[in-house]
Amino acid sequence: MNLNLSLIGAIHSMACVYAMLVGGMVIFADKGGALHRSRGKRYMIALLLVNLTALGIYTTKGFSMFHWMALACLLCLFIAFAAVRWRRPKPWLRIHLSAILLSYYMLWGGAINEVFLRVEFLHALGNKTWLALSHSFVLLIAFLAIAYFWGKTSKPIITLSALAHEQKPLQLYMERK
Repeated sequence: MNLNLSLIGAIHSMACVYAMLVGGMVIFADKGGALHRSRGKRYMIALLLVNLTALGIYTTKGFSMFHWMALACLLCLFIAFAAVRWRRPKPWLRIHLSAILLSYYMLWGGAINEVFLRVEFLHALGNKTWLALSHSFVLLIAFLAIAYFWGKTSKPIITLSALAHEQKPLQLYMERK
């Protein structure tokens, strides 16, 4: 395993691990309480550090696709923060959840890239198929999580209480042939 890191690379890597842990706690624990807000703030600060340090890491190629991904992740973080802070527009909770989950996906996507770059036997494959499959799997999990949380935040079309308040009783008919 090649861990030849600069100081900024080491800070970036430690912030990534911390953001993955805190982000997991944010996503998988109860939502809306003081503990969720505290962890969310820690995740936001860690992800800011991750992406700002990512913008400072250069190879001989200069500004690359990974820098654009860091900017996209910062945009997701800003959208998530703005939605929960000002509770606008109307589906602010879904916007917040989607943006946080996409930022968490990008964090894991960066980790996948690093593993395939730094672990010799994966890097030696030279074939991008396993890298693409890994990203596809993590992206699928992210989209399933977004769908799950959207389902949890939706209101049912007909509630039992609405049926109970109707004037006439609900009657179901079955035709015989």
